[in-house]
Amino acid sequence: MATLSTRRKLTFSLILLVSTWVILELSVLAVFRLAYGFPFPRANSQALIETLAKGPADAAAVLDEPTAAVKMFQNAAVHPFLGIVPNLSGHKDVSKPLLGRELKDLTRKEGRLLVGLFGGSLAWWLHQDAGALLAEEIESATGREVSLVSFAWGGYKQPQQLQGLTYLLSMGAEFDVIINLDGFNELALSISENLKQGVFPNYPRSWNLMVGGIPAPDLIRRIARLNQLEEDRSDWARRFADLGLTQSNVALTVWRFRDVQLDDAINQLHLEIRETRDEVRPYQSTGPQVEYPDQAKVYEDLVAWWQQSSLQMHHLSRANGAHYFHFLQPNQYVEGSKPMSDAERAIAYDPDHLYRAAVVAGYPMLSKAGGELGKRGVSFSDLTLIFQNQTDVLYKDTCCHVNKEGSRLLAIAIADQVAETISHTPLTGSSN
Repeated sequence: MATLSTRRKLTFSLILLVSTWVILELSVLAVFRLAYGFPFPRANSQALIETLAKGPADAAAVLDEPTAAVKMFQNAAVHPFLGIVPNLSGHKDVSKPLLGRELKDLTRKEGRLLVGLFGGSLAWWLHQDAGALLAEEIESATGREVSLVSFAWGGYKQPQQLQGLTYLLSMGAEFDVIINLDGFNELALSISENLKQGVFPNYPRSWNLMVGGIPAPDLIRRIARLNQLEEDRSDWARRFADLGLTQSNVALTVWRFRDVQLDDAINQLHLEIRETRDEVRPYQSTGPQVEYPDQAKVYEDLVAWWQQSSLQMHHLSRANGAHYFHFLQPNQYVEGSKPMSDAERAIAYDPDHLYRAAVVAGYPMLSKAGGELGKRGVSFSDLTLIFQNQTDVLYKDTCCHVNKEGSRLLAIAIADQVAETISHTPLTGSSN
């Protein structure tokens, strides 16, 4: 009887424990909706944990805050022609001129389309999340094997795409198709990073941080603290991922509470680092000092440089028997470009974001300049309204990046344009 009584107590305790846990799981959903007015972001929290758990470098790539430029001290090297490239220390093979790509894989082959993808982090994520789909769509429409090679990297902005193409061609690369997805960095990074730090706006992002010599002691301390916080945030996410807790609403709430604290601390350090200035600012770190009479002139120059860089990529491509396709990337801060639910707005829209003003003021000018490129023979497509009728959550941060579904939609749109053009205009330089 004692044994039976003990079993009953254990069974009752187990039922009570499970019931309490179920009530807590459901209560989290209800309380969150009451507090914030939209559903608990379960899927987005799970996706962010997955990303952060991979390590602080991946997290910085997703968030892409301005001081991600600081992280380049760790994983990038200054390049004499391209600004910056991934640090390939230990690689002595000169056949890897850019981003570690083998030149032997960049020559024309019969029956194959060699497609080069250029741009910043949105293009990089496109290749990561939907590169295979992009290649498959072009293959299906053209009947040709497609080799898609990405030369996109976070923070790249014109004329880095142009310089990259020029450098690759000078080393013997033979492309059939060039895809360039850009526009956002040329505005946002040039203004929020370069101009605010006294750096010539057409230079690579935060050029002073890359070539300015030894940073000030205060800046070094802040960078060290930033690195530690990034590690702490990654470790916190990894604990929940490793223990399989991402399916629990209660666990996700606990994770989210601490993650928000870490994220706020990281953002505060980002702000402090941006405001830190070296006392000595040599020409090599700032470039020519240009005083603009007003913001309108700044945007005028940025758009003109972007337009001219694209035109030169077009000329280079044609001269080398390749098709060039230029796509203006979408962004959530373009007015009327996408209906945003409360859930998406909570993770991907910040009315006070330091990049927003540049998008609002500059994107109409980019669209107009892109139209002028089209009149000059450039295959230009404006993708700013590609999500105009999409109500699903597609943006994954407050900067500019889209999730896998967003990348899928971009890949399909780009592939359609490439395939349609190629089918009407045969390639002049490739083997058929």
